[in-house]
Amino acid sequence: MAATKTATKPKSKAEQLRAMDIKLIKMGQAQLGWDDAFYRSVLASHFGGKASATDLTWQERQQLIGHMKRLGFVVKTKGRTERADDTMSKLRAMWFAMAEVGAVNKPGTAADADVAIEAWAKRMVPELAAIRFASGHQMQRLIEAMKKWAKRVGAPLDDEQGAART
Repeated sequence: MAATKTATKPKSKAEQLRAMDIKLIKMGQAQLGWDDAFYRSVLASHFGGKASATDLTWQERQQLIGHMKRLGFVVKTKGRTERADDTMSKLRAMWFAMAEVGAVNKPGTAADADVAIEAWAKRMVPELAAIRFASGHQMQRLIEAMKKWAKRVGAPLDDEQGAART
């Protein structure tokens, strides 16, 4: 008999943030080398006898994460900075290629290009506060939009930048 899929309700933003906080707390516990008994004693002593991070309020979770950071917990990301740097380099290279054909003003430096790209990205994705906060999906959207723009204006893209072009 085939299994049926059940629709799951998407998590609210608050639920997503709560889950992220709890993951951070568990990462901190592991990084600091706290066994379960010590972790629970920290919770009990700092948060009125609560024995689980799931029982903490948002403010209490933030206090616990701050406490862990003061004790040496360092939040490690999974290479997001490297991926963001690679993506920004790709966008910058395409921007310079478009400048060569006169589609955009030629930036004097990479920093000037970054300022122009930032302004363009905010127009393309209005909900984006800054390009460094862009999700992977938003960055991919920006790359694809710039590829299409470069193609329309006849800017030459090298193989790496144009690989996904069809």
